[in-house]
Amino acid sequence: MSVADAPRSSGYVAALARGSVADAADGHDRNVRGVNSGQVAASNRASRELEAEQDRELIERARDGDRQAFRTLVERHQRRAFAIALALVRDEQDAREVVQEAFLRVHWGLPAFHGGSSFFTWLYRIVTNLSIDLVRRPGRREAELDEHRLRAD
Repeated sequence: MSVADAPRSSGYVAALARGSVADAADGHDRNVRGVNSGQVAASNRASRELEAEQDRELIERARDGDRQAFRTLVERHQRRAFAIALALVRDEQDAREVVQEAFLRVHWGLPAFHGGSSFFTWLYRIVTNLSIDLVRRPGRREAELDEHRLRAD
């Protein structure tokens, strides 16, 4: 098989780089696992499942009034929640307020949380909705423009 007739696949190119055109003839590199093939589980699947199970236990304890359990939930998820809020509102103080309000809503809503999704998915949705509400608030855009003008002067 000439290079011109060869299939244009990463498997072929990788085999050529190793000097093994025989491996490349079928277009597959046997040393590379398939991406999105479903044959190999996601590398973080086990850790996500463990985190979800630990969260369920913490939620049950928090529902029963265990303040330390709720504190642990907050500590486990506050950084990711803050990163999401900051990406959406683009202001650190606003992001802190969004996350604080989100955890208040989580605390109030724990009795209604049935675990149809992971705790973080629920928290993510709350943070996202609060962030969108804040960004849409009338007057916020004008305040941002005024602040920008002051920095420019």
